[in-house]
Order: sequence, then structure tokens, then C-alpha cells
Amino acid sequence: MKILKFGGSSLGCKKSFLNVFKIIESAAELSQVSIVFSAPKDTTNKLVCLTKNFKNKSSVKQTINEIHNFLHSLIKDFSCSLSLSQMQEVLDKLDEEINQLTKKVEGCYLVNECSTNSYINILSYGEKFTEIILSYMLMKMDLNFEVLNPEKIMRGQNSKLDADVDVELSKKLFFSHYSQDKNINNKNFLMRGFVAQDESGETVLLGRNGSDYSAAILAVMLSAKSLEIWTDVDGIFSSDPRLVDDVKYIPNLNFKEAMELAYFGASVLHPKTIQPIATLGIPCSIRNTFNIHGKGTMIENESYPSIKGITHLNNIILINISGPVMKGKVGMASKIFNILATEKISIILISQASSEYSISFCVLESDYKIAKFSLEKNLSLELKTKLLDPVEYTDNLSIVTVVGDGMLRKKGIAATFLSSITETNTNIIALAQGSSERAISAVIKSEKVVEVIRACHENLFFSKHFIDVFIIGVGGVGSAFIEQVKRQREALEKNGIVIRVIGIANSKFCYFDSKGVLLHEWQKKLSKSPRKLCFNHLFSSVRNEHVINPVIVDCTSSEFISNKYVDFFSAGFHVITPNKKASTSNYDFYKKLHLISKLHNRKFMYETTVGAGLPVIENLQNLISAGDEIEKFSGILSGSLSFIFGRIDEGVSFSQATIEAMEKGYTEPDPRDDLSGKDVARKLLILAREMGYQLELEDIKVQNILPETIVSNHSQCLEDFLKELYKVDKYFDELIAEAKSNDEVLRYVAEIENGICEVKIKPVSSSNPLYTVKNGENALAFFSKYYKPSPFVLKGYGAGNEVTAAGIFSDMMRLVR
Repeated sequence: MKILKFGGSSLGCKKSFLNVFKIIESAAELSQVSIVFSAPKDTTNKLVCLTKNFKNKSSVKQTINEIHNFLHSLIKDFSCSLSLSQMQEVLDKLDEEINQLTKKVEGCYLVNECSTNSYINILSYGEKFTEIILSYMLMKMDLNFEVLNPEKIMRGQNSKLDADVDVELSKKLFFSHYSQDKNINNKNFLMRGFVAQDESGETVLLGRNGSDYSAAILAVMLSAKSLEIWTDVDGIFSSDPRLVDDVKYIPNLNFKEAMELAYFGASVLHPKTIQPIATLGIPCSIRNTFNIHGKGTMIENESYPSIKGITHLNNIILINISGPVMKGKVGMASKIFNILATEKISIILISQASSEYSISFCVLESDYKIAKFSLEKNLSLELKTKLLDPVEYTDNLSIVTVVGDGMLRKKGIAATFLSSITETNTNIIALAQGSSERAISAVIKSEKVVEVIRACHENLFFSKHFIDVFIIGVGGVGSAFIEQVKRQREALEKNGIVIRVIGIANSKFCYFDSKGVLLHEWQKKLSKSPRKLCFNHLFSSVRNEHVINPVIVDCTSSEFISNKYVDFFSAGFHVITPNKKASTSNYDFYKKLHLISKLHNRKFMYETTVGAGLPVIENLQNLISAGDEIEKFSGILSGSLSFIFGRIDEGVSFSQATIEAMEKGYTEPDPRDDLSGKDVARKLLILAREMGYQLELEDIKVQNILPETIVSNHSQCLEDFLKELYKVDKYFDELIAEAKSNDEVLRYVAEIENGICEVKIKPVSSSNPLYTVKNGENALAFFSKYYKPSPFVLKGYGAGNEVTAAGIFSDMMRLVR
């Protein structure tokens, strides 16, 4: 005997019915077959509408007409298979049931109430409609099926709307009904799902996925060889395909894994379905009516050890009970759980502190009011005498669960699960793991459930790290960064790192696509975007699209943007930037930035603010973390000034060297910004703060490279400035000559010593590590407790869009290490 169960999604149109008939016909050729079925597609939802809107006659009439028209249209689609008389006979039977249904709803209207029994009777009509259609069509196909009435052979108990079936009693009812039938071993059966009858003879419902439960019970009653549940998906997947794009098909599950998945919310399964067949080890497959040759998912005793799925359960309330009486008093937990058991409230998850001072457990939101009333009533003495603290209730929660026997054998799965949750900036409210080590569950806020599921799925099933980047500023550095991402994307994906540029913005336009901007046409997309950059819209888009690991890459020099970093962290973004404004603003804001980033577990990465692509900040932090103490610092921190002073060493005039630096893109558009020394001062302040100095920008002593006569006329236009720049050549010629006479060269040096920070033109000798620095190089010499007399030196190119973009890229890679 094989049991075939067909859900409503398999019974929605002529095509799906024809597939159902093929499946039945094929199975009946090989063995005895019993068919269990649901109501036709969407019919149960319409019946529920009737129970809610029974007072609204026009709404009732419309819904009844929709059911009537759907069923009539469906039968007329089979005009080629049925004669006119047969078709009319089917339609008449359906209309008879629809008339009975209408009278039931009218009865609710007359008494101004839809009682539980009326609700059950109305909902049970869906399966009656299917029974009429299937029985006629199977008879037409010369397939002999006997109709079983579930209300005669299945005994429900404990609930009218979500009844359990007494399997042993149901077996007795079935075999007593067929005790005289000698042909029972050759019969095929057809049975409605979803309903049973209680001991008082009233119809009861079997709850969510009730028809699956009916099929499982029938499989046990008939000692079936297998159960096939036919639905509209190819089996069970590693997560909900509506939430996760790249779900994995699961070919095999064992019964225990299936129970865990079903218990914690897998919509294809229900624990009540698995339990009875697991007892007898009856294999169950989940298959697709629209892909009848697909293998589906097989649930049986054996399975390959691995992580099988990530599932979730919404609409959860966490109840926390704590107080002195909890510790050491035998039976207190038992008393709490018995209170809930008396009210038939199911506890979904339990978490208890090892101190025994508190216990937390989860129930469905639908049970909240009864749970709250019962607990506070029955624990009133303990609450009044303060042996218990006031009971705490937390709502809007979800449970996310990782399931698989692979957790028994493979280390690190729990760690990956928890770190994935942390990656999404989500707080874990409660945690539970069964002693079987088959599942681990975390209770989180419902608003974060999609991000958490996606992050867990990506990390557990694909071992990939996803970085979702929003780029602000697409000038030289921003554009170079985009090109580097485009070049490196394929190589990174081979190593499990996926970079998605989800948005690009400049001063005029903003373009956002949570699936990823096509980088070969980003300029076109940006220029045609109707939207300007709006941070509130960006935050809501990232939140609504459930972006997992968002990163702001700020390639501007805007103070307005840098002032938004706190908001970025609060909205769940990491920040990577070469923009020095945030790290050199007032010290209180600087401290706040670092505090907020840590508070929200977000990274603030500003390596390229000093030294462009050189790993300056990282190495300095490593030195300090290792217990080193920086006693003195000396460095060349400007690539443009490194180039200019290197060229004047070679005999080129200062004015000509400055123009060359402009032409090569080393300077800012206005080179006076470089020559003022303020940019170097900002870099020096960043380093000083990393060393622990609580300084402000005005504390840095800065020597302007240009003589006062030129500086005082800064208001003149750039063109006029460049025309007059030759006037300083003589000044620098004299400085160079003096330095050469002492076998020294001129360098623009930033120094920190004894808490004093200074930026100035300085002659350096050949023994100084800065002596050979030119051509746009940066060099940084750290004299420390560990590194002396020879300093720790970092040297390399510190100017240019490509170098800075590479430094940003390096920071981004550190996010996934």
C-alpha cells in the first residue's frame, strides 16, 4: 500500500488535476493506492472569509459565487473527458454541496454567531468538493477507488480546531468497519483530509497541514510501505525560498531532522505529520505535482550527516521568570510549566541560567493573554512576597534554528551560526540547544529575521562572505575603486568573497539596487537616476531589502558626509573612508564615532586617511596592542609634497615642480591646499590620536610651505597664483643651497615627540630614513620602546587615485578576515 496525498496547490486547475491523475494511474499499476486530498486551491481561504463575513450578505454572496464559478469552470475544462450527462451530474452534486454551505452561513447570520461547530462545518466543505471531482474522474478512468469517510474511522481528541488523532482507536474503528470485507487487501481508497470526529460524534479539524496529518495517520493504520506528499515545490530546501535566493535542495532527511525543521517552522512539514510515520519508519517523500519526474525529498530513518536547513518561527513571546525562589527550590520550574500545561499552552523553547535564578521560555503570541493571566494568578503569592520578580514579557520575536545531524560530527557550526547573527548587528535574546546536538535555536527580534536567515544560510551552506557596498563620491578615487572591484570580482568569488555594489552616489544623483549595480554601466545608471542622495531613504531601503552586511565607502572630502558616520553606524553600516574630516574633527566627536561603532558592532576603517595604500594605521595599532610605546614619530605624509621636494633636489624650480605635480594628479585641484600643510596636519593628528594623545587640529604646529607674501594673497584666482608662483623659486633655491652645503636635503616633515606635533620644512641628512623619499612616496618612521635605535619604517607610494583605491579595497577585505 502506498499513500498519495495531494495538497490544494495540486488541485487548482485542469493542468494540475491531469498531473494528479497521471500520478495516481502510474502508482495504481504497481501497488494498492490510497489517496488523501485537500480542498481545491484557495477554497479554504474563501471558506474562512465566509466565517468572518457572515454578517455581510453581499460579501457572502460574492464569495459563494466565486467558489461556484471556480468549480464550474474547472469541471467544464474536463468537457473532453466527461459526457454532457456526467458533467451535469458532477455539477449538480457540487451545487447541492454549495447550497448546503450557503444554508450553513445563513444560519450563522440568523443567530448572529459563527460558533466553533459552525466554523468547522463550513471549513470542511472544501474537501467535499474535491471528493466529488476526484471520485467521478477516477471512475471515468476505470480506476476502482472506495471512498473512506474520515469522520467514521478517525477519532480526534484534545481540541476541536487542532485535534490529535488517537491512532490505536482509529485502527480499531477502521478494521471493525471492514472486518467482514475479505477483499480489503486489494482495495484502493479515497479519503478527505483535514477532518476527523471526536468521541461525542462531532466533526473536528486537524489544524495546519491537517490533510498531511490525515495521510500520515492513514499510512500508519494501513501499514503502508510509503507516503508521498505532492505539493507545488520540488521538495524541502535549506531555507525559505521567499527569503533566500540561493537555497539548496535537500535530497534526504531523517525523521529526527524533519521533526526539528517542522517544529521550528518549515512550512512544507508539520511535526504532527512526521511523528506517526516515524514510529513505524514509513518513508515519506515530498514531491512536486508540476514536476512528476523529480525525485523530491525523502524522509526516512537514514540520512547523510550534514547541516540540512535553517528555519524560523514568527509571532513568538518570550516570558522571563526570575527571583530568589527560583534558586534551589525543588519543583518551582515544574509548577510554572504545569500552570501552562493546564491551559494547553505549548512551550516552544526553554532557556535557563546556570545559576537557576531565572528561567526563560517561548510561547506563541496567540497564547500570550492566557499565559499572562494564568501565570500571574497562580504565582500571585510569590509575586506579592517578592520571592519572584515581576514577570517579563517580550514580544515581536522570532526563533531561528539550524538543523542537521552534521552538528554531531562537525565542529564550529554553532560558532558560525552565532557569528552570522552577530554579522547582521542582531542581538541574541535567548539561546537553546538540544542535548541531541541536532539543532540550535536563537531568539531574535522579528524585524531582523530575514537578514539573519540570509547571513546564516550564506555562511553555513556556501562558506561565502558577502559585502554590500554603497559608494559615495565617484571622482578619481571612487571611480578607481569601482574599477578595481570590477576587475577583482571574479577572482574573489572563487575564494568565497562576493562584493555587491548596491548603490552609487555623487553630489547630483543616487542609484540604488539591492541585487547589485551592473558595474559595466554604472555611469549610465547614475546619470539617469531621478533620485538624489537621501540618507533616510538609503537606510529604509537597506532595511526593507534586508541587506546583510552593508558598507559605506565614503570617497569624498565632505564634512557633511563625515558628520553622518554616527547615523551610518546606527543604521547598521560599516564605514570605510579616505576622508580625514571625521577623524580630525573635535575630539569629543572622534571619541563618539569610535564608541558608537563598537556599540553597534560596526567597523570604522580609515586606513587610507594616512599613507593612502600603506598599512599605517593597522601597523600602528598592532604595535600598541603588543605593548609597544611610541617615543617619537617622523614622517613624510604627503605624496604631492614628496614629489615636489624630490624634484627640487634634482634641480627643478619649485614652481615647475608644483605644476608637474598638478599635471600628474598628485595635488588637490588647487595646489595651495597641499602647500598650506593643513592636509599633512590632519594626517599627523590622526596618528597622534591613535597613539593616545587627546589633541585638536589647532594643537598641531604647521609651517606653511609658501612664504607669507604668497600666503597672504590666497584669495587670488588659481591662474594668477600659478603665474606668480615663480617668485618663490629664489626663496627655495637659497634653502636648498644651504641644505646641500651640509650634505642634507629638504623635506616637508611631520613629527611627534613628547606630545608636541609639528609640521615643517626640515633639512635631513643621509642617515635619516626620510633622506631618499621622493617621487610621491610616503615614509613613516616610528621610534619606539621596541624599535630603537633603528625605527620601524613604512615606505611606499602615498599619492594617486589607484593607490588610495587599493587601500580602500584592502580595508574592505579586512572585513571578511
